[in-house]
Amino acid sequence: MSKLMGTKGTSRTDVYFVTYDEDTARRLVDVLMRNYDVIKYVRSRVVKELYYISIRGRVDKIRDYLSSNDKISWYKVDFIEFR
Repeated sequence: MSKLMGTKGTSRTDVYFVTYDEDTARRLVDVLMRNYDVIKYVRSRVVKELYYISIRGRVDKIRDYLSSNDKISWYKVDFIEFR
């Protein structure tokens, strides 16, 4: 049985990004949902270009993809470990 998120010994990666290209956002979200355990996905209702994705565990490769994609204007990746 897997541990509940937020309990000791669990971790997650939170990804925030801004893009004005909906296809880029859709492709990124699809890839992440296929390859990782996505806990939550939200597109902002206030700023429709802002996206948030929370993934169970540590995802190091995401920074490389976000920085190399010229259609992503801004991004932030947070790694949270519950001890």
